[in-house]
This record gives sequence, C-alpha cells and structure tokens, in this order.
Amino acid sequence: MCSYDVPVGETLGFPGSARWEKMGDSSRRLPEMARRTSRPAVDRVNLFDELRRIPASEAADRAGLVLTARGARSWTRCPASGERTASLCLYPDGGWRCFSCSAGGDAVALYAHIYRMSPLDAARRLASDFGISADRPSGPPKPTAGNLRRALEHFRADRLAALREARRLADGVARCRAAIGGPEAWSDQNFVGALSARAAADIEIDCAEVATLDELALRMEGRI
Repeated sequence: MCSYDVPVGETLGFPGSARWEKMGDSSRRLPEMARRTSRPAVDRVNLFDELRRIPASEAADRAGLVLTARGARSWTRCPASGERTASLCLYPDGGWRCFSCSAGGDAVALYAHIYRMSPLDAARRLASDFGISADRPSGPPKPTAGNLRRALEHFRADRLAALREARRLADGVARCRAAIGGPEAWSDQNFVGALSARAAADIEIDCAEVATLDELALRMEGRI
C-alpha cells in the first residue's frame, strides 16, 4: 500500500492533523464490527433454539426416511408407527405431524420420535448430524473470516469517504487562494499546502481502492 509524507494544514484536516487521524477510528472498532456480524456461540442453554432453524424435512432426510413431495409438503412413513402408508407430513414451515400417532413438532421432536429417545439426547444427535457443537462453551462470539472481511471492507469505505472529503476541502482552499493571489499564489503557503494535500489525498484514494485485505489490515494496525 502507498504512503506519503507531506506538510499540510491542521484546520482542514489534512494528513498529520487531529481530524485526519480520526480516519483510523475504524481500526479500533474492528473487533466490535466483526462481533456484530458473527453468529452467537452455541451452548447448552441455546442449543434447542439453534436446532429449531433446521427444518424437520431436512432432519427426516438425514435420518434416512424416504420423502415423497406433494405440493409444498412432503410425506413419509412413520418409523415409530410401523405403518405401510405415508402418514407423517413434513410442512414447509419446518414442522411435522404424524396423522397415525398424532405426534408432531420440530426437528428435535422428530428425532426423539424416530429414535425413541429423550429430547436432550435427540438434540445432541441432531446437533452431531448437522455439525453443531452441543458442548461449545458460551461467551462472546468469535469473528469469522467472513466477519473480518466485511469489517475490513467497511474500513475501506470509511477511509475512502474521509479521504474524498479531505480532497474536496483541499481543492476548495487551492481554488480560493488561487483566485485571490493570482500568479502570486505560488508564494502563498496555504495555496501550496492545499495542493500538496490534494495530491496526497489522490494518492491515498488510489491506494485504498486497490488495496488487498491484508494491506487494509496492516493499515488499520498502523503498520503501513
């Protein structure tokens, strides 16, 4: 990633000023930004809530039941009833009902019904079948690679917005001083400083637009 070192004015928020440094605020918000977009950790308390997201039809398929689609619903034979006709209905909203034995519910209840086990044991087996850890410790959600990628892109957008605003201000000052000073503007430190700041912002904008995620991470850490 590119960088530069130019003397610029404090009041306009050019590089080196307190206003410019505020552009790096997103780097300090990265863990929080990533946590807001990450899925909560699964523990024994919320395991059932997590498993309710699994449609009963998917659980039935994972359990090896043969499903027959009829419109938006699917039907299968109930293993617990030992019937020959399909009377267990799987609904598009994720629930199910057996019209032979009047049982029904969610995916956990389906596993408990099929395997004749307690709801807790059924939840553990369903979690295992779908790769959800039932013993994962509770605590703050940990950022995933996708969360960090979104946070870095958010940082890029914030930085580009701030750089473009700084360039707009620098361009305004340069135009104003040029109109006042005419040919003598080049002896005006504010005019020269504004031009330098505008050029510096242009360089940083170009760099931020093409920077890789690794380069953005280094920028956020202040290492480049």
